[in-house]
Amino acid sequence: AEMYAQRRTHDDMHAEYPESIEQALAPEELDRRVPWSMVKEVYCESECVDDDTLPALPGLAVYALPRPGRAYVIGADPAEGNLRSDESAAVVLDAATWAQAAVLGGRWEVGTFGGYIDDLAAFYNGADMLVERNNHGHALLLTMQASGRSRLLNGYDGRTGFLSSVKGKKLLYDTLAQVVKDGDCMVCDQATAMQVASVQASDLRAPAGLEDDRADAFALAVWGCANGDVDVEAGKVGEAADPLDAYDGTGF
Repeated sequence: AEMYAQRRTHDDMHAEYPESIEQALAPEELDRRVPWSMVKEVYCESECVDDDTLPALPGLAVYALPRPGRAYVIGADPAEGNLRSDESAAVVLDAATWAQAAVLGGRWEVGTFGGYIDDLAAFYNGADMLVERNNHGHALLLTMQASGRSRLLNGYDGRTGFLSSVKGKKLLYDTLAQVVKDGDCMVCDQATAMQVASVQASDLRAPAGLEDDRADAFALAVWGCANGDVDVEAGKVGEAADPLDAYDGTGF
């Protein structure tokens, strides 16, 4: 009771006196947009697939091979690419089940990352892609538009990529939180699950010293599945609906 009274959370009690290994290693729940208590309900610890058909990409973990005729969506969060920068990350979701099929993560230059995720998209039946449109995202989108190998989804503003702004970030994680709460997705990668559960409600970022790139990539893939009008059988993409209609008149 005394521990709870200090911060109004059981995080300290679970860290000091855990009832299980899972409880001991779980991220804190205080000020979390999608807390571990929600994430664990959609997390399914899975073994990586080892198959001769896998693309030879560094940092790739595959949890499900592509199914014939099935559509997939990739969320991509690019970073600068030096040893001290954030990780560039891409998450593949099955467009029918919204289950994580693969994750790609590492520190690469933007052009290199673009080539890797083009290869990843080709492997997953020509997956559609939603790229975060931030500083490095602009460069990545130009690279991918020049290659012309992958279909790029539009964001909430009707432009290619998902604009990383205060409004966009809130919309992105509002969608993710609802999907996780409803149990409509599945996370197979432990690092992705931990990062999603670590994103703070106050600023929609990971705490200082922790990473959130896989969380952002997963959220982008979820948003693409929810709003990209993907044909789950043929892999075709239609015009995205306008999710900002729900925010009209809210003054946000």
